[in-house]
Amino acid sequence: MGSWGTDVFASDDAADLLADLAEVPDPAALLQAAMTAALDPDGYLESPEMTDGLAAAALVACAVDGHRVGGGPAQDLLDAGRVPGTDQLRQLARAVLDRGLADDGTEWAELWAEAGELDDARDHLRSYRALLA
Repeated sequence: MGSWGTDVFASDDAADLLADLAEVPDPAALLQAAMTAALDPDGYLESPEMTDGLAAAALVACAVDGHRVGGGPAQDLLDAGRVPGTDQLRQLARAVLDRGLADDGTEWAELWAEAGELDDARDHLRSYRALLA
């Protein structure tokens, strides 16, 4: 799975997304693409797409609320103003986090369930979702 914790930023896929966001000229477009991919209703959603979408959604939630993630690359992006909190991105973030909380038919949910950590992973999602209430 390439994860070292159940928070959305604690995986290789999320780390790659954060690195890309630090370098791209238009981070909003990358955030939108990641979240849109995580909402794809056609077929089985693989873990990397869901992981990227959830990390993007959590970043947007933190940007909107001013929430601090405790350092690291995610906080660096927030501090640098690289995560816009537009209405469109907020709506996508809500939908992605809601999918993560409700949809057991993704590889992301299946892997966390197999590891016995799905409830903990979803607790993190709930905390980010609450920022968008």
